[in-house]
Amino acid sequence: MVNCSPLRRVGFFFIQLFTICIKYIKKNNQVIKKRYASKVIAERYSNLATAKALVRVLSYSL
Repeated sequence: MVNCSPLRRVGFFFIQLFTICIKYIKKNNQVIKKRYASKVIAERYSNLATAKALVRVLSYSL
């Protein structure tokens, strides 16, 4: 790498920069997917609890 031309060094720099950016984007996407999945799961359990409570109330009123 020491004996490379300046243009080649710039090319290597951009390749490394793009690889770092791609890794960051992939990691960010994984974090977003995990947050979305946990939010969906929480909403489903919340809706399930609401439905169970509604069934209990309706069964008492019958």
